[in-house]
Amino acid sequence: MEQYKYEKDIYLLELKIYNTEVQQINQDFKIAIDRANIEYRNSKNKFSAKTVLRGATATAIALRDAAITELGEKPTPPVEPAKGTRLPPTKESKRPRK
Repeated sequence: MEQYKYEKDIYLLELKIYNTEVQQINQDFKIAIDRANIEYRNSKNKFSAKTVLRGATATAIALRDAAITELGEKPTPPVEPAKGTRLPPTKESKRPRK
C-alpha cells in the first residue's frame, strides 16, 4: 500500500507538470492566433491579409500539434492494489435470527 501511495504522489506531480506544459502551449497558440487576427483587422488590403491570416493560422496549428506530440503521452495512473477478499461467515460468527 505504501508503494501505491508513493506511485500516486509521483503520478499527481507528473500530471500537474504535464497539464502546466499543455496550458503553456495552448496559451502560445492563442497569442499567435490573436496576433494574426489583429494584423488582419488592421490591414488595408483585406484580400492579401486574409491569405496571410490563413497561413499564420496553419503555422500556429502545426507548431501546437508538434509541441504536444513532442510532449508525449499523458501520464498513466498507478494500478490500485487489489483488496483482500472477504471470507464467508462461519457457523460460529452467524447471529441467530429472531
